[in-house]
Amino acid sequence: MTINLHAIIKYLDKIAPRHFSIRGLDNYVEIGGQTEFEQINSAVSRIIICTYPTSKAITTATQDKANLLISHWPLFGKGITQISGMNLIKLRLLVKNYISVYILRSSWVAARDGLADALVESLDLKRTGDLMITGELKDRVPIGRICQLPQRMNHSRFINHIAEKMDIPDVLFTGELDDDVRNVLIIPGSFLIEEDLMAVKKQDVETIVTGEVTPDIRMIANQNSINLLELGAFVTENPGMKRLKHQMSLEFPDIRVEFVECKPFSKNITHK
Repeated sequence: MTINLHAIIKYLDKIAPRHFSIRGLDNYVEIGGQTEFEQINSAVSRIIICTYPTSKAITTATQDKANLLISHWPLFGKGITQISGMNLIKLRLLVKNYISVYILRSSWVAARDGLADALVESLDLKRTGDLMITGELKDRVPIGRICQLPQRMNHSRFINHIAEKMDIPDVLFTGELDDDVRNVLIIPGSFLIEEDLMAVKKQDVETIVTGEVTPDIRMIANQNSINLLELGAFVTENPGMKRLKHQMSLEFPDIRVEFVECKPFSKNITHK
């Protein structure tokens, strides 16, 4: 049975509804058919799933003769006016090999079994609620999961727990290491903004686990006695994109689906 790009997009819209989108970060076809007619006429037999379209992910797609690459992060940023360097090489490879690129953005963060749920499961936490914010298409949409720990821990022990579960060497921490952890907000990626911190305080949450934030968010979190744990680029999104691979393999058994893990580009180096 031949599966086309339009059928894939319809399925992704089902599991990651567009009304879950936040802050203008909707799902879209970045490279490939833009109209329904073009998508129906784009056959898909192999799919590569990744968190970011790295050189490794794109090379794997070309070597495996994939027709579609699904990524959480786009290849090109907003407002790009020219393409050069490595991005130009990537674009040429994708176009030359007729590989479409679909960006599964913010709606996948707090969708059922999406990025947040996969991270909660990876950290062995218990979900007790959601953090709701204003969405693009609905008044209130979830952006993260509020959770409890499996046992009592202070933040120092919780950091060790996270590092072990996620197999990472370190965690960037803002807060008080000796304070006990109570309710925890899990919000994958780099979506956290000041308004979210204020909403967190109202829900009696004093600890947030996320991917990366800007320096001003760290400052505001510190001023409001919110403990912030940053796991680094791609670390918090990889489990959810890997889970998507399994979901799509079950939904489309005739399509070969592969996940390519994205490693952080930067490392913390301790000087001795």
